[in-house]
Amino acid sequence: MCKLHKLIVITVLLSCGSSLLAQSALPTPRDLWADFDPNHGDFNEQVIRQETKAGVFYRESYISAYVFGEEIRVFCKYAVKADVTNAPGLLNVHGWMSSPSIDNEYVNDGWAVMSHDYCGKTG
Repeated sequence: MCKLHKLIVITVLLSCGSSLLAQSALPTPRDLWADFDPNHGDFNEQVIRQETKAGVFYRESYISAYVFGEEIRVFCKYAVKADVTNAPGLLNVHGWMSSPSIDNEYVNDGWAVMSHDYCGKTG
């Protein structure tokens, strides 16, 4: 195949591909999570400690789920204003050699904040 034919084939493929992408819209996050039920699934939560202090609800727990038959157990800290029922969520991911922590500035701004650690409760 000569260079001109290769160029024509590539151009046709690219134009067909872009028109296919334009026809099929990508799903929105709402579409992706439409059937999600947080109360359905093979997971458990073991609450270690929970309290409400200065208008903020705090909980420490182990959340576990089974992935390919293996239990994955993760230590989590969670905080949200005590009077909030439908807060947006924020996952605080700590850096290497650190531990889970809650940034109360986000909580005070109305976020539900969770931080996790695969190593478990430390300190």
